[in-house]
Amino acid sequence: NFDGHGFNGAFPPDTNGDVGPRHYIQMINAPGAGSTFKIWDKQGGVLANETAVGTLAPLGSKCRVGNGDPVVLYDRLANRWLMSETAAHPGTPTPGFLCVYISKSGNPVTGGWWTYEFPTPSFPDYPHYAVWPDAYYVGVNEAVPGPISSAYALDRKKMLQGQPATFNRFQTDQLPG
Repeated sequence: NFDGHGFNGAFPPDTNGDVGPRHYIQMINAPGAGSTFKIWDKQGGVLANETAVGTLAPLGSKCRVGNGDPVVLYDRLANRWLMSETAAHPGTPTPGFLCVYISKSGNPVTGGWWTYEFPTPSFPDYPHYAVWPDAYYVGVNEAVPGPISSAYALDRKKMLQGQPATFNRFQTDQLPG
């Protein structure tokens, strides 16, 4: 039992984290924009200080500056880590992105990360992820043509190999109210 990532002034902090065999990763919203993460060993020793998750994305990526809504998942089936945040870029043809980072190994500190930016037709608010053998599934709230809920199935197999990945999008009918 140890203190996690301290409050940094972002409201709401949207604190999110997960535990793997040897690591704990926690993400929170950062003041201004985006999310930060911090990594500990399971004894409470800091292995990676607070870092903006967007710095894992290559230069020119839409994910270099995110909008928060952090998610961390440990994929037990593959011994990998998934971190995610949202991004919105009004000057682009697609107004939103799911920014997904997959660790290249079970070691999130030294193993490196692959970056994926999946375009969405509207800002993908309040994402929630699930790990399944065939895909990473994501549920989001979208405002266009909305309000609607959408689900995305991300190509987990290709993402775990660092290959270009596609997705399928499913949406609900617009709900009254």
